[in-house]
Amino acid sequence: MVVTDQDGNPLKGVAVSVPGYRSFTGLAGTARFGLLPGRYAVHISKTGYRGRRVNAGVRPGETTTSRVVLQKLPANRPPQK
Repeated sequence: MVVTDQDGNPLKGVAVSVPGYRSFTGLAGTARFGLLPGRYAVHISKTGYRGRRVNAGVRPGETTTSRVVLQKLPANRPPQK
């Protein structure tokens, strides 16, 4: 899994979860899992970004790379008087 922001920059520290496994992306925005073939619901989240849920398929004997873009949430603004 490769996770970037909307500008294409890799995101470090993104939580990537599939049933029974959880990992965090490194400097290059990647998280790796050794999964059996099948379809998986993948949850991706990072503070300050809109979380995502994507489906990923793993085929026997193949390496699958999924790319996900997270959108930055708007900064909290102080109330106007």
